[in-house]
Amino acid sequence: MLIIDDVFYLAPSDEELTTFYKAITFLSETHSLVIVTNRKLFGWKDMGADRHLVETKRKRLMGNAQLIHLK
Repeated sequence: MLIIDDVFYLAPSDEELTTFYKAITFLSETHSLVIVTNRKLFGWKDMGADRHLVETKRKRLMGNAQLIHLK
């Protein structure tokens, strides 16, 4: 299990966004992931210039995910 905390705490650069996408794609195939973020998932698409990349990653993560919303 891998826990990634404060995802998108700061807006990533396009290069960081691409690296994050590649890392999460690889890791999600081989590990259980816990991703912690303070941002709502529908707001992720506004985090980078490549909105399609962010939206694709969000949809892929949610495909096999269990969402827990804490207030």
